[in-house]
Amino acid sequence: MAVFHGAVLDVGDTAGSLRVLHSHWLRVDSQGFVNYLSDTPPPGLAPEDDTVVRLGPDRLLIPGFIDTHIHAAQVQYTGTGTDLPLMEWLTRYAFPAERRLCSDLDRAESVYTGLVDTLLNNGTTAALYFGVLGVESSLLLARVAHDKGQRAFVGKVSMNRLAPDDYVETADQGTADAERFVLGVRELSSVAEGGAGPLPLVEPAITPRFVPCCTEPFLQQLGDLAAKHHCLIQSHAVESVDCLATVASLHPDSDEVKILNAAGLLTDRSVMAHAVHITEPQAKVFQATGTAISHCPLSNFYFAGGCLRTSALLDRGIKVGLGSDVAGGYSPRMLDAIRHTVTTHLAVASADAIAQATSPSPVHERPSGAAVRDNAVRDNAVAPGAGGPVARMDLDYKHAVWLATAGGAAALGLEDRVGRLRVGYAFDASVVNLAMFADPDPGRTPEAGWLTRFERFVHLGDDRNFDQVWVQGKQVRGGPL
Repeated sequence: MAVFHGAVLDVGDTAGSLRVLHSHWLRVDSQGFVNYLSDTPPPGLAPEDDTVVRLGPDRLLIPGFIDTHIHAAQVQYTGTGTDLPLMEWLTRYAFPAERRLCSDLDRAESVYTGLVDTLLNNGTTAALYFGVLGVESSLLLARVAHDKGQRAFVGKVSMNRLAPDDYVETADQGTADAERFVLGVRELSSVAEGGAGPLPLVEPAITPRFVPCCTEPFLQQLGDLAAKHHCLIQSHAVESVDCLATVASLHPDSDEVKILNAAGLLTDRSVMAHAVHITEPQAKVFQATGTAISHCPLSNFYFAGGCLRTSALLDRGIKVGLGSDVAGGYSPRMLDAIRHTVTTHLAVASADAIAQATSPSPVHERPSGAAVRDNAVRDNAVAPGAGGPVARMDLDYKHAVWLATAGGAAALGLEDRVGRLRVGYAFDASVVNLAMFADPDPGRTPEAGWLTRFERFVHLGDDRNFDQVWVQGKQVRGGPL
C-alpha cells in the first residue's frame, strides 16, 4: 500500500475538462488500485506519517500515458525511412525490419527491451503493440513488457498476401498461429484483482495488418478467433491515398470498412489506426459498432495524405486515442503525440477558416463563438475525412492530454479501469517534476498556477521530468523522492 500527498491531475470525464487537485491524498491498495482520493488524510493516517510519499511544491501526479498504436520491430529504423509512400515504405523498410526479429530472437529481445524502457522512461504506462509475423518473437515482446511491468496489448501480425515470400503465411496457418499466440500470452500474464474484476497486465490482440495484406476468408477466420477468445482487435483502416487505391484494385465493389465489418473485426474492442480518409457512412459504422480510432498525427503528415478531423469525430461520440505509430512516426514519446495532435487540429481549423472566408454563404455563430458557415463549408484537401468544420478553440492541449490518457483507455476497452486517477482505477501514473517550469504569474490561484506549469511541461518537457513511473501500483521507474 502507498499513500501520496500533493497535487493530482484529474483529466476529467470529457476531453478538455482537465483540472489539478492541489493538496490531495491518494491511497493505493495492495492490488495496485486507488482506494482513496480526498483533500483530507485517509482515516487512521496521521498527516505527519513518514511513510507518505510527499510530492512537495514542484511535483504533480498524472495518469500514465497510453500509446494505442506502435510497431515494436520498426523502432530499429525510427527516425529514417520517411522518403516513400506507404505501400512502398512497407516493402523497403517495415517488412525487412520485422522479418529480422522473427529469425534472431536475441536481437529481438534487445530491441524490445530498449523500446519498453524508452516508453516507460517517458511515462507511457500502457501500449497497444504490433508485433511481427513470428509467434515466438511476438510472445517475446509480450514477455518483455510483462517483466518490465508495463501494461500492454500485444498482437502477432497476420497477413497472407502482398508480402515477401519469406514473410507471409497461409490463412489456415496464420489462424492457427494467432490462436497459439493468444493462448501463450494468456498463460504468461499476471492478473490484478480489483473491484471491477480481474485486470491482466498483458493481453493478446488479434492483428490483421490491414485489408491489402489479408484476404477476406482470412479476415473472417481472425474475426471468429477474436470472438472465441474475447480479444482486442487492432488493424489499420482508410489510412492513406495509396492504400485506398490498393484496396480499390483488389475489391472494386467494396471498401476497407465494409470488409472489416463483415468479418466481425469492427467491435467495441477494436482499434483502427489512422482513419484519415474515413467517409461519412464509414464513420457511422465506427459509431454504431463502438470501433475506436488511434489518431497518429505525426505519421499521418508523412504517409496519410491528410489530417484527421479529431474534434469533429469526438463530437459524434467516436472513441479516439493517440498513437506514436513508430516508425511511421519518428518519436515514441506520447508528449510528442500530444503536441502534434494540437498542431494537426490547428492546421485543419486554419484550412476550414480559409475555406469559409472565401465562401459566399452567410455566417452564423457557433456556441464556442467561432464563425462557421450555414452550409458547413470545410476544407477537403487538408482533412478529407468525415466530420464537420472545426474551429481553433475546439481542441487544445487539455483535450490532447485527455486523448493520451482517458481516451486511450476507452479505445482499449479499459475506460473504467485505467486512464484516470480515481477510486477504483488501477494506479498507472507518473510523478512529473515541474521545478523547471515556474509560473510567470505568482499571483494566480493554486489551481491556475499548477495548470500553467503543467501546460509548460506538456509543451517543453521530456523524459528528464519523469521522477517516478508506476503501473498497477508497482513502481517501474525512478527512485525515492
